[in-house]
Amino acid sequence: MTDAPAPPLSSSPASSPAAASASSTRRRQVILWVVWGVMALGVASLQLDTSAVGRAPATIDGPETAAASPRAARVQQVLVRPGDVVAQGTPLVELATAEVDLEIAVAEAELVRLQSAVAAAVLDVRGADFETGARLEADAERAAVDLATLAADQKRDAAELATVEELLKKQRELVEKKLASAEQRDQLDLRRASLAETVADATARLATAKVHAAKADQRLAEWKKGHTGSTDDARTGPERASVRAQEERLRQLRAEKDAHILRAPITGRVSAVLAVVGAALAAGEVAVRVQDDSARTATAWVDEQGAGKVAVGDRVRLRPTDGRGAERTGMVRALGVAVAELPARFRQIPSEASFGRAVFLDLDPAEGALPPLPGQAFESSFTAGPRGGP
Repeated sequence: MTDAPAPPLSSSPASSPAAASASSTRRRQVILWVVWGVMALGVASLQLDTSAVGRAPATIDGPETAAASPRAARVQQVLVRPGDVVAQGTPLVELATAEVDLEIAVAEAELVRLQSAVAAAVLDVRGADFETGARLEADAERAAVDLATLAADQKRDAAELATVEELLKKQRELVEKKLASAEQRDQLDLRRASLAETVADATARLATAKVHAAKADQRLAEWKKGHTGSTDDARTGPERASVRAQEERLRQLRAEKDAHILRAPITGRVSAVLAVVGAALAAGEVAVRVQDDSARTATAWVDEQGAGKVAVGDRVRLRPTDGRGAERTGMVRALGVAVAELPARFRQIPSEASFGRAVFLDLDPAEGALPPLPGQAFESSFTAGPRGGP
């Protein structure tokens, strides 16, 4: 005998509200978790925004200077090529100097003429006194020459006397040892006596010449004191002023000639050679450009949201955007005075302008590392440091 199947159990009316309540609780928990997730994402987004300054693009500065022609001139020689490393002051280009050489020759001739005019004016002022002065100057010069001649003669004779005395001493020793005849000894003895007398006379004549030279110098000094002074300068003032002006003109022309050798204004690398041998350069036309490649400074560009988050004194770390080369460190030296348009290479969308603030950086020395190229792109991150000005 088989048992009949049991009838299905029906849900109790009291259990339905409890199940509905549990399901509602689970829905509320899911909603809360979703809200918390959205809030977490928002906070993370804000944190990314606040750290956007840490990813500010930067470039290595490489200031470029130019060597320009001081005046219109033709290129005579080019001494460097693009890429050459040059020290400050290194010759770069030589310009032809024919034109300035002609101006210098004319200026020199004019200076001689003006100097002659001054001399003629002085002669007119001094009159007959000039002859006296010339005679006194000649006497003083003659006395000085005579004194110098006598001193030279005495020195020569004294040296010869010392030599003869040494030879005579050796000759006497040889005669005593019967190794030489007495005749040569006697000749040396006579020569020594003659030289000794000459030296003694020269000493007396030298003393007299010194007195004569001193008196001649004294007479000339007294004459100059009484006859050279403000009277001559006052009466020849215009002529002397013309001479000084012409001397200054000549100095400027010679300096201009020196400037025809164009030199490196800074230490760096030749970035461009625009001069061609034989070609003419206009006044002020650039012949060579030199770029400072020592990588001592850099410029970072912080977007508008991070423009106020960087301060002078903050530390910075720079990483090459292409992953090549060493990292560099440095410090914020100054900030741009306003928000400005970012370079096109740093725009999120190349066709749309972006704005931010320039941050000027001083780089720390990096011994042993290859220097980055001027204009090389880096990503910068900042660390708060001692706060400076805005």
